[in-house]
This record gives sequence, structure tokens and C-alpha cells, in this order.
Amino acid sequence: MPKSWFNIRVYVLHRESEELEQWFFARGALAVTQETPEELLLFESENPEYTDGQLIPIVGLFEETIDKDLIVADLNSFGFDSVQTEQVFDENWERAWLSRFKPACFGDRLWVVPSETEFQHMNKDVIRIDPGLAFGTGDHPTTRLCLEELDGASVVGKRVLDFGCGSGVLGIGAAVKGANDVFCFDIDPRAIEASKKNASLNKVGISVSFPQPMVKEIDLLFANILAKPIIELKNVFIDALTTGGHLVVSGLLINQVNQVLTAYEPVANLLSLEELHGWALLKMEKKKTL
Repeated sequence: MPKSWFNIRVYVLHRESEELEQWFFARGALAVTQETPEELLLFESENPEYTDGQLIPIVGLFEETIDKDLIVADLNSFGFDSVQTEQVFDENWERAWLSRFKPACFGDRLWVVPSETEFQHMNKDVIRIDPGLAFGTGDHPTTRLCLEELDGASVVGKRVLDFGCGSGVLGIGAAVKGANDVFCFDIDPRAIEASKKNASLNKVGISVSFPQPMVKEIDLLFANILAKPIIELKNVFIDALTTGGHLVVSGLLINQVNQVLTAYEPVANLLSLEELHGWALLKMEKKKTL
């Protein structure tokens, strides 16, 4: 029997959308997307304007092991009376996902574009992505924060590692921008498959594998995962970095930032903190005295 997931779609006011997105993720959503109402598709805008009282659909994608009935019951108890559910199988997951995946720019020049979309943009860094059954197209705030950080990073000739690579978008982006050696690790076989496929699609040479004994002398390390493993893997990440190397961590809620900073304070200096929709990204530098 094919593996399946399910979507839960809820219609909310635009001002309520961020809170619902965070609520979905807190209950185990693999991805959350905001669908543009049909009447706004006539206008090409990254920030469509919503009229007062207009409802927009927020869709959470969950694995089949999650208790769907409990989530629906909770939403109903909150007053949502238009909750829709939909089962999604392997064979139509990718098609449904790509229907909501559009070209997007991160920072000044880094673009993420669906694999089959015609796109010509001179003097820009373009990453073509076919997410398959992994995630990472830039739609989630933490991925957006990482891509914007990558857009502004100088990686030419450097060694980059992405721990928890998903679709491979960050590692591929680093290679597109001129990184010399790129390593992508993930524990999910679907992510390994998707990252290799996307690397081939972009014609870049990167190393994709399950986590291995950590490569040394890394100049820039991304870990867009969760606060708990970021803290648990502190010594592994720091040991992998060259002296003065940069560590970019995300997947953190705002209220988890101090906990992560406290853990890393002995070994790394905070360079910057970015926030988006309740999520945070920390850029740190390995202390030179280590």
C-alpha cells in the first residue's frame, strides 16, 4: 500500500495566518503553505493585498501517523467551521506541491525556481528545485532566512556543509554561488534522493549522504533543524568548523534563542540574529581561542 500524508485546509483572515502556521508546525506539520485566492491570481505580486474580511486558505501537510481527528477537533473548538481534509499519496504529492511552488527571490540575487518553469533572469544566481518527497523550497520562514543569509554570504572557493539538507537547496545554492566543496547530510532517505536529483538538475557537484564523521575545516555550516539537536550537536558542529568559521542555525522559535545562545556562548560569538514570523536564525562565529 502506498505511503500517504494528509492536508488540512483552514480559511482564516490574513492577520490570523501566521499564528495558524505556527500552530500547524507545533502539531507536527511537515510543511505549511498559504494559497493565493483565485481572485488575486490575476495580479503578479509577492505581497498581494487582502481586503478586510477576506479569508485565505492555509494548508498544513502531515504524515499519516499524526492524529488527524484530534487536530480537526481542536480547530473546531477554536471556532473554525470550514476545516477541510484531503489524503495525499506518493503518486500525486509532488504534483500537488509543485502547483503551489512559484519562482521566488531571496535577498538581492538568489532565486529558487521550480524545475520545469521557464525562467530567464540575467546576472542572478538561480537554483532549480524539484522537491520530490523532501522539503525545502523557501516557503517556510526558516528556509527563507537561511537562503537570504546565503545570498549575502561570500562562499567562492570555500567549504560549505548543510546539516539537514531536505531538498538540497542550501548546498546547491552554495555551489551555484561558487563554493569549492559542498557537503549535504540528512537522516531521511527521501531527502538524500531529492538532493542528489536536484544537484544533477543544477549541474553542480556536491556530496550528499547520511550523516558521516564530520568533515573538518568547514568555512560555513548551515543547520536548519530544531533547537534540541542544534544544542546536542554543538561540539560536532564547532569541531567541524575552521577557526573563525561561521555557523548558521535556524529552525528555532523566538523563545528558544536564549537557550541556544547559552549553550554556544563558550565556543562561538553571535554575529547576527534575524527573525521572521516567530522564527529565528542565528549566525555565529567559532571563537579563535578554541
